[in-house]
Amino acid sequence: MPVEVAHAVFLELATAAGSLAREIFRLRFQELREIVLPKLRGSVFHVTTRPRYRGIVRERAILNNKDGRFPFLFGQSANSWGRKRGYVCLFDLRTATDEQAQFGLDRLYFLDPAPDVGNPLFLLLDASFHAELIPWTAGTSQEMRIPQVECWYPGDVERRPKS
Repeated sequence: MPVEVAHAVFLELATAAGSLAREIFRLRFQELREIVLPKLRGSVFHVTTRPRYRGIVRERAILNNKDGRFPFLFGQSANSWGRKRGYVCLFDLRTATDEQAQFGLDRLYFLDPAPDVGNPLFLLLDASFHAELIPWTAGTSQEMRIPQVECWYPGDVERRPKS
């Protein structure tokens, strides 16, 4: 096969693959918004990836990352108000309106923080932790925080025995 023909075939395949990747992303984005987000409404949750979930299970806790020992899932985490204080980042959709949830998603797409890693996992926080949550309003505008939807738990979220 002449080089020009092989190159043209490669370009066609690459273009088709790019279109397929964009379509998969669009479907994934739509599925997360239409199926997953409604299931998260009314809850407080931590979002992670499958590889990181294995560590959470092993430690029996969601550990804070104040010292930066774990790679950041979100690029903004390096400047996170809560992380710098040894808090665990959570998202609070217990009372968030559609507009507030959209505002939060526009600031940080927390439904799929690492699309190249695989499907995100959402760990729902038991209501017994809710009284200790620190609201997003505690943060300052000089450090990273997600208005309307972010909150933090002070310290590690350790697995509690069922009562």
